[in-house]
Amino acid sequence: MLVVRYTAWDGTQQVRLSAEEVFGKLSEYLSFTDDVQQALDWLLHQGIDWEGMRVMGLDELLEQLRDAMRERYQQVNLGSATDEIRDKLEGLLDMEREALDGLEDRERAAAKRDWLDRLPTRLSEMLERLKTYEFEDGDARSEFEALLEELENIRNLEDFIRRYGDLFHGPKSLDFAEALDLMREMEQWRTLEEQLLSGNLPSVDLDTLKELLGADALRNFEVLKNLTLLLSNAGYLTQRGGRAALSPKGVRKIGELALRDIYQGLLRDRAGGHSTDHRGAVQIRLEETHPYRHG
Repeated sequence: MLVVRYTAWDGTQQVRLSAEEVFGKLSEYLSFTDDVQQALDWLLHQGIDWEGMRVMGLDELLEQLRDAMRERYQQVNLGSATDEIRDKLEGLLDMEREALDGLEDRERAAAKRDWLDRLPTRLSEMLERLKTYEFEDGDARSEFEALLEELENIRNLEDFIRRYGDLFHGPKSLDFAEALDLMREMEQWRTLEEQLLSGNLPSVDLDTLKELLGADALRNFEVLKNLTLLLSNAGYLTQRGGRAALSPKGVRKIGELALRDIYQGLLRDRAGGHSTDHRGAVQIRLEETHPYRHG
């Protein structure tokens, strides 16, 4: 015995939309614009509701992404992200100053100490300036060379903190390594955000999208990504100057859909077309029963 079980759409079932169904949705947006690419962009951003199923649009994916970013803002702060590196730098400078105290050439020692005292306060600028300094202490020199390997990361993190640090106001303070991981994570999120906003779907890295938003978001995105290809393969769309345009078949289909809508509207508006629980006879007055007026 064959048993058919119907379940509510939960986003995990495989979506199989036909080109005709998708084109029907596209035609609804084409009723507001004659720009096919604009209508297609609207469709991709709004998503599709079809027979109890919901394919999330780019706007919903963007909102999920921004919710995840806002949640991250509320979890951590970057107030002490560079303290670890700064402490190491200050420690090796203290070692160097102790070495200067032991120099016999007091004039040379005083000049070098004065040079160290006039270092800039920005961490990356301090490291950059110290590249030209001749250390008297060998251990200080070795520790400084180790810190130099992080100079590019330090520059990038300082710039990240300058631009976005105020957004992070959570209770957990991140150390240097954790802050670098967060910076790279946020760069992925912002890149994905820009790609979804622009509608540049081929450029989206699917592994990154799945990692950041989950498998359900990936399934919905893959459906969206295939919509244009589906319409093109069915012969409804073509490309002109890098933008979507209706093919001759698409133009004919738009005409058919318009005629269908007009016909259905006429059916709804015709006499007796309204719903009623009462039945009655329609009386047709024959010509010979009409009142006749003598001239």
